[in-house]
Amino acid sequence: MKILYKIFLIILCVTVCFTCFGCSPGKASLTIIDALEEIQYTLSKDVLMHYSSTDNLKEIDTSGLITLLFDEKTGSVSVRITNSAESKLWSALPQLAENEVLSDEAAIFSLEVIHDDKRYILNSQDDSVAPGGYYWNETQNGFEVTYLITDNAECLKSIDLGATDEAYKTAVNDNILYKVVVTYTLKDGCLYASFDWINLGNKDDILVNIGFLEYFGAQSSAQDGDYILVPDGCGAIIDLASADKIEPIDIAVYGNDISEKNLLTSVVAAYGMKSGNDAFAAVIEDGDALARITAAKSDEQNDFNRVGASFKITPNESDDDKLYYSDFTYEGKLSICFRFLSGANATYAGMAAACREQLVRNFTLSTRSVEVGEYMPVMVNVIGSAASDSSFATKKKLTTFTEAVDILSRMKSKGINNVYLRYSGALTGGIDESNAVKAVPLSSLGGTDEFTKLNDYASGLNFKVFVDLALISTNQSSGNSVRNVSGKKFSYLISDFITTAGFPVKSSERYIGCVKKLEDTVLSVLDRFDEMDSTGYCITDAGEILITDISHKISRIDVAGEISSKIAPLSTSSSVMINKGNFYSLKNADVVSSLPMTTGRTATESYISVPFVQLILHGITEYTYDAINLKSDSKTALLKCVEYGAIPGFVLTNNVLDKDEKYSEIFAVDNWLNFIYDAYSSSGEVLNDLRSSRITNHYLVSSGVYCTEYESTTRIYVNYTNEPVTVSGITVEPMSFFRVN
Repeated sequence: MKILYKIFLIILCVTVCFTCFGCSPGKASLTIIDALEEIQYTLSKDVLMHYSSTDNLKEIDTSGLITLLFDEKTGSVSVRITNSAESKLWSALPQLAENEVLSDEAAIFSLEVIHDDKRYILNSQDDSVAPGGYYWNETQNGFEVTYLITDNAECLKSIDLGATDEAYKTAVNDNILYKVVVTYTLKDGCLYASFDWINLGNKDDILVNIGFLEYFGAQSSAQDGDYILVPDGCGAIIDLASADKIEPIDIAVYGNDISEKNLLTSVVAAYGMKSGNDAFAAVIEDGDALARITAAKSDEQNDFNRVGASFKITPNESDDDKLYYSDFTYEGKLSICFRFLSGANATYAGMAAACREQLVRNFTLSTRSVEVGEYMPVMVNVIGSAASDSSFATKKKLTTFTEAVDILSRMKSKGINNVYLRYSGALTGGIDESNAVKAVPLSSLGGTDEFTKLNDYASGLNFKVFVDLALISTNQSSGNSVRNVSGKKFSYLISDFITTAGFPVKSSERYIGCVKKLEDTVLSVLDRFDEMDSTGYCITDAGEILITDISHKISRIDVAGEISSKIAPLSTSSSVMINKGNFYSLKNADVVSSLPMTTGRTATESYISVPFVQLILHGITEYTYDAINLKSDSKTALLKCVEYGAIPGFVLTNNVLDKDEKYSEIFAVDNWLNFIYDAYSSSGEVLNDLRSSRITNHYLVSSGVYCTEYESTTRIYVNYTNEPVTVSGITVEPMSFFRVN
């Protein structure tokens, strides 16, 4: 009988191994090209087609102070904003100014197409409008424009506009032909623009990239106070009136896809521009997970100040002098919502407010508000187990569950009455954790019993424990691991706080599994951890890593949707913390850990870091500024917490990984307990009752001095300088802050 039982266990273990990511991958189809010739193909070149003129504008619809206009000559859309100050015209193509050097750069959209092993860059103006290959018609509250784009001029001549798709296919033979429908709708004071397409030409053509309304609001000159808002990290504004040169910006929304490398990433698919007393904010609604947000400042290489979006709909990569194009292409709709602001609202804070409202409307963000208790929380991230970078790569116990109880006890005795304890490296694998489907509390740290006691102790103090969980990744590859375009298994290196601090920790590659098994993973977690009285989970990967699953034919759009829906059950009976905070993962999140607090690109006087993301989130979801004790200047980091409305966070261990005294200085609980109390009490004094409030404004008062305003007419001044500063009769001490009601 014992033998049969052992056989059963072996079969069960094998079954779990094969089903932990349990999708059978289909064979990914590829197009492999040894060399690629690039062609900037144009059927007809008319530089005036790249501009919009007020003389050609036709009024289509009106909503309040906003009028929707159409330029029938160029196929461009414009929006006129009428208010008491002045009338502002926003256009999809630049307005032609007097004595301007003409440019053929701007277009409503562009297509990158692979045809006969050549890359064609086509655009709406030269390859459809100029040769007469487009038509339009009015719709309810708007209009739609249909474009035919081909590399064969004779093809356009032989086709009646408005013919059936079959007629187009017959006429085009094996040439390029795409039918594109762009729809504009004016609704609730917003302009909604959508993009649909179909390939009617060569069936082997690959549509790689779509640029859509990249020149909306573009202009060749700027005045003082004009800027572009981009979602790089926490957010940045590009001063357009400055003489400083800035290289074009390229930001990967929600991080890089498989086979991509981009230094700048964004947690939100939104951007904006300020011009004079007006501004617009744009939120990408359909296709957000495929988007790259690009921006440029007018200079010798770029004709316009512009910001917009492009969409990489076909994953591709280059390797060993070969180009690989996936035959899995996203075929859904793309859409962008534009909202318009004037006067005092035309600021980056006003743009953030408009984005927040739209993100709540489209169900990306929750309608709920943060629950405010008596005490402001402080976030303490303890590390349980890590693998030292030795020849034996043995696991090192850094904080056991019993020691974590002791840390909470000491904090309570110190007078800290609200702690969010994030526990990293507590489950199978330590910091290099296994997938959550089979992860359990490490026996070396005390096992399930001691982990349960930790949760019970924390609950008794009204503290919360968030245990790190890897929902979509694992430390081991399998036959079902997601692969990149060339067929290699996709992997990435984890970035933990110990490694960041420069200490020898073994880092191994992590692999992504099939998202179709995410529901089973979540159910498995709930089944096991509910018995341990778990108070919360910290999702370490699903809010940071987002990739196309080529093998299983799942787009980044669908992966993001699956992640969003499957996080919801975890929030039913426990609190949820999301690491990094890509917005698709936040609807059911209570806290965001490691939310970007700086820009990816180095800030300058012309590229200015602003709390765009924090302005959107504050009051809806709490967020932390992690690892203050690892910063070069912890006092300045604490000031940043207060300025941005963040919960101060620290990363600690009870034992040492390395005999280097620097390790103890950075991570030891004893060295930081007093500073943590001071951070908790001082930040809580000014921020706690504002945790559910919206941040309504943020601005530079003077060099090194910032003001953050809340909807309850509260202002917090933060002084980063070494001198006292007087603002409106109030003195803010050096390296300090002051609240005014």
